[in-house]
Amino acid sequence: MGLSGNPAAPGAGTKGRNFAVNDKVRNPYDGTTWSYGYKQVAPQLQQPYLYSPFGWTWWDWTEAQAGNQRADTRCVGLWFQSKDRFVAQTWSDGGNTVQANDPRDVKVYHKLCGNGGRSKSFFLEGDAKTGEPLAGLAFSHRPQAACFDGWGRFYVSQALEQHPDCLDLGGSRHAGFCAADANLRPLASGTFVQDGQSLAMALQGGLLVVGGSVSAGGAAAALPKLVNPAQPGPGGGEDGFIALVKLW
Repeated sequence: MGLSGNPAAPGAGTKGRNFAVNDKVRNPYDGTTWSYGYKQVAPQLQQPYLYSPFGWTWWDWTEAQAGNQRADTRCVGLWFQSKDRFVAQTWSDGGNTVQANDPRDVKVYHKLCGNGGRSKSFFLEGDAKTGEPLAGLAFSHRPQAACFDGWGRFYVSQALEQHPDCLDLGGSRHAGFCAADANLRPLASGTFVQDGQSLAMALQGGLLVVGGSVSAGGAAAALPKLVNPAQPGPGGGEDGFIALVKLW
């Protein structure tokens, strides 16, 4: 992989994704600038795009090119593992989406992406110089937080299930997390609560901090051990939580 870094350094990640933004990102390893986001290509259709500084493009389809794949789809995040590897996140409002196809050729199904009959989000790793897709993670709905550590390992909030072609993380309102290696292969997973969501993640020195919310009712009682809690039990509404996970 050619990955290097200080494992004690703060992880590169998110504080919760803004799914309505177009952005430019600088690769800290070589200083190149990348652009990603989505375009309203028709009154009822949004399409993702990713522009690299090396002359290749992912997605950026017209309405005609998208054909009958009519689910709104956006590119909503971009991370760099090294000067040669990156990870892009996409999200679709339904399963009939161009995410199921090779980002370089909308007519070619790509096994790293797959498809599904519900809102989906994907993390797709690629070669920075050529744009070749290398590995993928699939999610149900909208994962809200993710980060990398100094070894290139990847942490993302959601619950875990299996997918025939790639790791599928999903479930409705499960405040969980999964760890994957630098090749997006799963290492471990867990769930903090059965009815809630993880909204932000931070990582430094082997300690992962996750912040989220828990719905009202008995599900909040499934929280793990509480240490000096300001509120020892469910408050009757939607409560917040902070979880500390010792990774190594």
